[in-house]
Formats: sequence, structure tokens, C-alpha cells
Amino acid sequence: GEGVRVGGTVTLNSVSIPGYGQGSCAGLDAGVLWQIVPGLQFGASALNWNAPSPGKSRESIPRTLQAGLAYAPPGGFLVACDIAEDPRFPAELRLGAELSVADLLFLRAGVSTDPSSCSAGVGVRILPLDIEYAFSRHQELGFTHRFGLSLRLGGP
Repeated sequence: GEGVRVGGTVTLNSVSIPGYGQGSCAGLDAGVLWQIVPGLQFGASALNWNAPSPGKSRESIPRTLQAGLAYAPPGGFLVACDIAEDPRFPAELRLGAELSVADLLFLRAGVSTDPSSCSAGVGVRILPLDIEYAFSRHQELGFTHRFGLSLRLGGP
């Protein structure tokens, strides 16, 4: 139904760079989602608001603010656009799409600006778990792989 939802996550960030080392840290995220009308949502979030630092690094993962719109007409297709602000770089515009198959398998693709990159991924929902994998291609840094495991509490 229509309304506002508020949520938070704890993320484990792991970094490994050959010749520089590796480290991990926990980041805290918070967000809000507002269903304007059925099928149209506005969302905003603050990522890494605790400014975590991986390993022995003195450099923290930057706090990022993002906001955007998503449209999901009936039929299992979703398109979304958002803008993200990392204080170290110009604002990044992102556009993505998701195709849901029987609300169990999710195929995703997207593009972004500043820095220019493209990404693709897949998600599998095995109630109450969501298992996700995605990769992105950055023109200077190459490929990045992301894995996710989420436990859904209190709703679908």
C-alpha cells in the first residue's frame, strides 16, 4: 500500500588491493522509501554514516547521500533513476532496470556517470533470504564484484 517506510542496514565492507593490503569494516546505512502512488516510489538514503575505516587504514569510507525515483508497472519490470553525492566527487547520475521472474529471480542492469560505469547482476529470493551477486566495470579500475545476503524481517 501507499505510505512511508524507514529502514537501516549494517554492511560488511572488505577491500583487497594487491601490493597495498586488505581490510574490513562495518558500515551503517539508513533510508526512507515513500510510495507516492501505486508503482511510483521516491527513496533517499545515507550510506556509511558512521564513516568506517577498513583494516588499519586511516582513510574512512565516505558518507554518501542518494535520492531517486523508481517506477514499477504491473508485470515484473522496474526502472529506476537516482543521484548520489560522494563528497569527494561530482554527483553521480545512475539509471537501472530490473526484471522479476515469478518474484524469485531478479535480473538487473545499469549505467552511471562520473565515473562512467556499467553493471549487471542477479538476485534470488528464498524466503526469508535474498541472495545477490553483481559486477560492475569501471574504465580505470576494471571489474568489481559484489555479493549480498539479506534476511527479510516483518514483510515480503
